Amino acid sequence: MTLADPDPPQPALIASFALMEAEPGAMDRFRRLIAETAAYQQRLKALGRLDYPMWTGVADGVRVATYLIPQIAPKDRDESLFARWAAWTLEYERIVAASPKWRMKTMISLVSETHHCMSWPNRWERDVLIWAMAEGEEPPCPFIDRREVLNEAFRLELQRLVRECGGFLYRCEESQQVVFAPAESLPRIWQHQDHLAAIARDKPFGFFHEMSRPDHAAHARDLTPFEEQAFRAMARPAGFRARIVAGVQRLGRRLKRRD
Repeated sequence: MTLADPDPPQPALIASFALMEAEPGAMDRFRRLIAETAAYQQRLKALGRLDYPMWTGVADGVRVATYLIPQIAPKDRDESLFARWAAWTLEYERIVAASPKWRMKTMISLVSETHHCMSWPNRWERDVLIWAMAEGEEPPCPFIDRREVLNEAFRLELQRLVRECGGFLYRCEESQQVVFAPAESLPRIWQHQDHLAAIARDKPFGFFHEMSRPDHAAHARDLTPFEEQAFRAMARPAGFRARIVAGVQRLGRRLKRRD
């Protein structure tokens, strides 16, 4: 890879920019900026001048100024690189303002983060949609609001974005990327998610798949005898517990090969 010709874009980055109303060449400009920043941090680390290199994402222009630059001595600072990050920060602000689907994604992600510390709801996007689109008086929030952000103003803004876009976002099971679907396609998508969730629940320890859901008790099945035995063993001495864990891991590998 050269700075002028970075590696091909990752699927997640392509999926992110597909939700944005960006200026031509925005993704390539961002990729080159990431490549230059990574090489710059690697050089500083090799010289012993940077202890904690920082990973940078699409929304991280402000973090570069807040967390990366203060770590670097003035004589080692690449002012041209930092100026391009400042320019990207302004460009990203324009992208956000022009991209209702991208704003919708950040809001859905925030619901998942504050509820269960996950970047995206695990097959329960529809729970977010149902809450957002509830009519009448302010409905109770079904999510754990650890950050105290899921208020009525938040819900109504998400509702407005759903109506503006005419659909919702979900994680595609085939590509594992977050994509947009028009409203008429959502019932089929939710049905497919239910089908896959039922398959997952039938697998050993498959109940874990539903544990992030706000209504997980309505979906999680009872433990099988094997699972109950394994969890009882967890409370026994460490040596026995280690053997149980190793046995479970071997079982998982055999099941994977069988699939």
